[in-house]
Amino acid sequence: MRLLDPIGHPLAPSHGIGGANMATRGELRPFEIARDQRALADLCANVYGGRDYMPTRAATYAADPACELLVLEGKDELAAIANYRRISAGVAWLEGVRTAQAIRGGGVATHLVRHLCTVAAGEGRALWSCT
Repeated sequence: MRLLDPIGHPLAPSHGIGGANMATRGELRPFEIARDQRALADLCANVYGGRDYMPTRAATYAADPACELLVLEGKDELAAIANYRRISAGVAWLEGVRTAQAIRGGGVATHLVRHLCTVAAGEGRALWSCT
């Protein structure tokens, strides 16, 4: 069985949480405002001293056809989020990568970013980011 992310790209087993396939340990899917907004606000509550831009920008990213705002949902909770923005034919921009505080340092964001690097390469794009 071939597993695909919400953008339609294959999920490789090496891109899962803790080495397991994402579909086994969590669901990678598009951000849904009604379903995810409160969890995103909770996830970002301690980022930038509680002044994180992601909760206020998420609806804009989700509505932008150039963006793929993706969430990785763990067991009944939002584990991580990242926005993948196609800014030109050869470049995509990675922004807003956040991980739930309880699982930070466990490699979740690393695996999500690696997956998006693979997506960008598959689309013939360089993936840029700035932190």
